[in-house]
Amino acid sequence: PCSYDIASNLTISSLYQLPFGKGRAFLSDGNSVVNGIIGGWNLAGVFTDRTGQPFTPTLSSDVANTGISGEWPNRIGSGKLANPTPTHWFDTTAYAVPAQYTYGNAGRDILRADGLIDLDMTLKKLFNLSHNESRQLEFRFESFNLVNHPTFSAPNATIGSSSAGIVTSTLNANRIFQAAGKIYF
Repeated sequence: PCSYDIASNLTISSLYQLPFGKGRAFLSDGNSVVNGIIGGWNLAGVFTDRTGQPFTPTLSSDVANTGISGEWPNRIGSGKLANPTPTHWFDTTAYAVPAQYTYGNAGRDILRADGLIDLDMTLKKLFNLSHNESRQLEFRFESFNLVNHPTFSAPNATIGSSSAGIVTSTLNANRIFQAAGKIYF
């Protein structure tokens, strides 16, 4: 696979009008104050689930004596773990340094980094500021990475390094909440 390959990618977008207020299933006969507060809200979301991108285990030294580092090690096992953790993302013992003046057989992009799981949500409403709806106020509450699920970066893949197989960062931000207002005129 190429270095930016994503084998599976699922994205689901949704928009749901909450059933409260005038013309809705609940509290449809409420007065204008009740309708103004609880009526007309919309809930929108985007859910993403995709596989991680591939990465390549490499050597820290120039074993083949070509003057270029980043050569491949010998692959003596799959290197994949059933339950990878940030402190042990792949089996580093499945790779060995090849004999001096030879190339390793591991190959390019044979392991995968963490996949992305993300849920973003928005709760919003338009408030009419004039009778003919020519002026409106949109009010939004937004959340990004609502479930606060980390997506780990690819681990250090330098075989022979003391930090090989260890993830040191994430690709996505922590949960974020924000509120916004916009006036249409």
